[in-house]
Amino acid sequence: MQAKEWTGEERDARSERSKRLGLRPTGRWTGKGWTAEQDALLGTMPDADVARLVGRTEGAVRARRTGKQIPTFRDRRWSPSPSSTRPTGAVPRG
Repeated sequence: MQAKEWTGEERDARSERSKRLGLRPTGRWTGKGWTAEQDALLGTMPDADVARLVGRTEGAVRARRTGKQIPTFRDRRWSPSPSSTRPTGAVPRG
């Protein structure tokens, strides 16, 4: 048995009826937001380790980290800062 395929009109009508009746979403995600402490862990260790610590999937951790534009733990690319100089990458021979 398959679930009913709702048309756009049916979804809109149902949404309007729910709003008119003052019904609220079920609260499925209530209390499951990211805390500041969890956000602080992003990029400090591999995503799999963060996921294990905070009780989320690795994909959820990766999505949160990339959404906040935090580089991966192993990302060693140089990023400019006012007090740093860009490394040349040249290795002296001798």
